[in-house]
Amino acid sequence: MEITTEIALILGALIGGSISILTTWLQQRSQVNRDLTRIAYEMAVKEYETLIANSPGKTVAPLESFVTYYIEYLKMVKSNKFKLNDITKLREFRTELNKIYQHS
Repeated sequence: MEITTEIALILGALIGGSISILTTWLQQRSQVNRDLTRIAYEMAVKEYETLIANSPGKTVAPLESFVTYYIEYLKMVKSNKFKLNDITKLREFRTELNKIYQHS
């Protein structure tokens, strides 16, 4: 079987188009993840600053625990499978994070 110029052109266009679509999809996915991380960080900073300002003399977990919590929170919300019982899971996750940082 001989590959004609027309078939080679069509195959080249299909492969090139597929690669272009895949690259765009990967870039979009990376951008969404970067945006979610930025949002989680901003939410964490706001809560952290509020706790520091309203809890003089009390120990507050480090900022990284807040960021970790909000990243997990946004992952759950983004999954499109977020259910009411996930709120309980998030509270338990935060409690476990706080325990880790209290013992550090």
